[in-house]
Amino acid sequence: MANPINEDFANFELSVDQLDEITGGGWFSHAVHWVGHQVSSAGHAVGKFFTNPVVAGLAGAIVLVGGVIVGGNAAKAK
Repeated sequence: MANPINEDFANFELSVDQLDEITGGGWFSHAVHWVGHQVSSAGHAVGKFFTNPVVAGLAGAIVLVGGVIVGGNAAKAK
């Protein structure tokens, strides 16, 4: 026959909140998960933005024009 203490323990059911606490959940765990999801989503959006051919072309044009302006001003300064 099982010890009454062990028998009571074996029939004990944990609530969802208690399980969440045991597994390291709770508001902090959810907050960390939410922040990680937001960072991942932002990274995905930035990746899509910079791999867009139109955006890449505009960025290249801006760099080219900036280089010409800076190079022209440097040549005048000499």
